[in-house]
Amino acid sequence: MGSVFGRITEETPPFVSLKTGENGRYEIRKYEPQIRAVCEYPVTSEDPFAEAGKGFRPLAGYIFGGNKGSSAGGDGERKEKE
Repeated sequence: MGSVFGRITEETPPFVSLKTGENGRYEIRKYEPQIRAVCEYPVTSEDPFAEAGKGFRPLAGYIFGGNKGSSAGGDGERKEKE
């Protein structure tokens, strides 16, 4: 999220502020249900970061138009979650 001197410059989803902590140091927010792109893949290596790139292509395919069919593009599976 980009900001300049506390001014938010990125679009943010609407929310209701449920509670603000002491001195405004934190805020608990409630958001409406949202659709998000998620890419799940099996990790077969002892080092989970070695395979972290596996999720990039299916997710990028979804973002750049692969979400218009029955799959997310690449080898990812399309799922809708709230």
